[in-house]
Amino acid sequence: MEEWKHVKGGEFLIESISPQEIFTPEDFTGEQRLIGKAAAEFAMGEVQPRREDIEALKEGLLPSLLKKAGELGFLSGDIPEEYGGQGLDKVSVILMMEKLSQGGGSFMASYGVHTGPGSHPIIFFGNKDQKTRYLPKIATGEMIAAYALTEPEAGSDALNAKTTATLSPDGKYYVLNGQKQFISNAGFADLFVTYAKVEGDQFTSFIVERNFGGVSVGEEENKMGIKGSSTRSVIFTDVKVPLENVLGKIGRGHVVAFNTLNMGRLKLGGGCIGSTKVVLQEAVTYAKQRVQFDKPIAEFGLIKHKIAEMAIRIFAMESMVYRTAAYLMDRLIKRGMTNRLPLLEVAQKVANDLSVLRPTVEMDDGKLALQKGMVEMAKKFALFAAGGTVQKYMMKLVDEQEVLALISDMVIEIFAMESALLRALKTMERAGDEKYQLQRAMTKVYVNDAFERVKGCAKQILSAIAEPDNLRAQRSALKKLTPFTLVNTVMLRREIADTVIKMGKYPF
Repeated sequence: MEEWKHVKGGEFLIESISPQEIFTPEDFTGEQRLIGKAAAEFAMGEVQPRREDIEALKEGLLPSLLKKAGELGFLSGDIPEEYGGQGLDKVSVILMMEKLSQGGGSFMASYGVHTGPGSHPIIFFGNKDQKTRYLPKIATGEMIAAYALTEPEAGSDALNAKTTATLSPDGKYYVLNGQKQFISNAGFADLFVTYAKVEGDQFTSFIVERNFGGVSVGEEENKMGIKGSSTRSVIFTDVKVPLENVLGKIGRGHVVAFNTLNMGRLKLGGGCIGSTKVVLQEAVTYAKQRVQFDKPIAEFGLIKHKIAEMAIRIFAMESMVYRTAAYLMDRLIKRGMTNRLPLLEVAQKVANDLSVLRPTVEMDDGKLALQKGMVEMAKKFALFAAGGTVQKYMMKLVDEQEVLALISDMVIEIFAMESALLRALKTMERAGDEKYQLQRAMTKVYVNDAFERVKGCAKQILSAIAEPDNLRAQRSALKKLTPFTLVNTVMLRREIADTVIKMGKYPF
């Protein structure tokens, strides 16, 4: 696989990125396409036909499907070859996740936990002995994994866990006592990556086998969705966990937990791509079949608007996820505040130049130059707002959740805008690629709408951080930075919807 430019988290905000520097779905290798094809065939041939039985929690069905997935190599993408895995690149793993998601949410909940937080802690933090003992069995599905972090009083506040781990008098094992809740795969998992406090306050990770003794589970939770996945409480009653099953270092369980969840969120993006493509296809099929006022509802303007919007957002999401898979991102503001990324310096320059900054392109030239200018201006909005926020609150920024949420929304939107833009520009550079016309239309609509959302976030942030005397001048300056020509999104959405309706599915 080609080596893509390595970037620091948030670097896209302060540097120009060329289309050649990012990975797009059009860059899949032949091997990656074969992996995706095999995963889709398994999902549609083995999982999809059993969805009703899965949703009815037919005993033994999900574990058997996971084991079959293991036999075909779908559980071992992240596991190194020396431990029985395939050691695939992240793009291949995400593509596998996307295609398998066609099998339905319940299967993917179980699959995602097993191949994500159930196994990643051992992959990333396990010692050689732990990897040798567990990863080959996880790779084949001989052992099904679960992740037991959440407690009745500890969810996002994981360090508030009440589960305890007490070292035995002979120093050979820890005794675990406590309860976890909402644990996926709990009904049939063979091992649990879990967390407990040693000596009262040292949050630590452990590998607990179901057969250790003292491990029990509650009744299945009655959920609103993904009813076919197993979700139960897990109770540890004087469970003796051998010393060699401490995962990572004593008191460093938070490092295991948070890094594991970060990788899981990336893989979840792949699942979202696949499931939304299925939803779009089903929506289009229904819209073409449902007749009202003597014509299919797919011919009505507002239905076309909805179909186009679904396709556009999938395009943006798909562009973001595979770009990210090729180079993983970290948290932006932490890097800026520790000088790992010159965020504050660049933000200050934007603030100083605000009164004289003007867009370089205001008219649409048909080659997305206008949209490129809008993305660059959106970056300046974000830098200005983020820089002003950091300067105002400094280390107390963590308490300003509403403003942080607005900054996060801006950064996410900009990354989506730029990912869609760069993908379309890269496709344009490939002579004769017919995808460009549709990708260009999708990019125009998404950038147009997202720019307004970014601008709205910037206005809200300024209202929260600016002194009253400066607020009017700053908002006036922002207005002068947005003299872009209007894009006919109604017409573009109709064109996009017509193509999607004709094809009957997501077009790429």
